[in-house]
Amino acid sequence: MGADALVWGVADLVWLNIAAQVLNAFLLPLVIGFLVALATKALPDRYRLRGGYRGVLIGVSAVVCGIGFVGGLAGF
Repeated sequence: MGADALVWGVADLVWLNIAAQVLNAFLLPLVIGFLVALATKALPDRYRLRGGYRGVLIGVSAVVCGIGFVGGLAGF
């Protein structure tokens, strides 16, 4: 109900789409953080993230989230 009212009420749908993607970029670190935490603690021992692979995964995730933040803030 609320989403369709928002789409009908906004005159510029391109702006609405860009705003939704910026929101996704700002929420991405939260989602990736929870996924990494789950993969580190909740998976069975043989599938858990360990060592260098976990470090590379966290590093690449941080770079992607940083690029998302820079891109999101550049739009405003």
